[in-house]
Amino acid sequence: MEVDEFVIGGQRPGKRGRGADGKTIVIAAVEKKGKKLGRIRLQVVPDCSASILEQSVKANVTPGSTVKTDGWIGYNFLDESSYIHDQVIASHIAEKETVLPGVHLIASLVKRLIIGTFQGRFDPKHLQSYLDEYVFRFNRRTSRNIGKKFMRIAQQVTASTMTTYEQIKAGASRFSLLAN
Repeated sequence: MEVDEFVIGGQRPGKRGRGADGKTIVIAAVEKKGKKLGRIRLQVVPDCSASILEQSVKANVTPGSTVKTDGWIGYNFLDESSYIHDQVIASHIAEKETVLPGVHLIASLVKRLIIGTFQGRFDPKHLQSYLDEYVFRFNRRTSRNIGKKFMRIAQQVTASTMTTYEQIKAGASRFSLLAN
């Protein structure tokens, strides 16, 4: 399993990467099946702190799994928990493109989705919903039975908690709904 974070948002002057203003941070967890990609998880997060990363990994990765990350210190909790931590530091490797290729592919596909479908514009408060829909389609891309896809959508709708229109307008996210 590869785990990394990336930012989505238009070009703005100033700091790049994790601390950029006006960008939305997304954590990606990508299952690897040899050279192929398995299931993915995408989650909008308020920051890249260790507590947020730990919460996301524990919610999306089975304990005992090998988790491959970059050198970000926010992932240091993996050394203390029930995960096998494979830390790859890009500056120590000659072939930079081999560092977390699954996450980087998914990040580029998501950014292409935003550019192609939403013409590069989106409201950050609605991004998690867009990502959830993309994850659903991606994780079922190899399913041959359309009836099972429909059944799964119906199951998820009936099992999900009700989100009011006011919560949607306010930009309710998984983190804000968990806090209530």
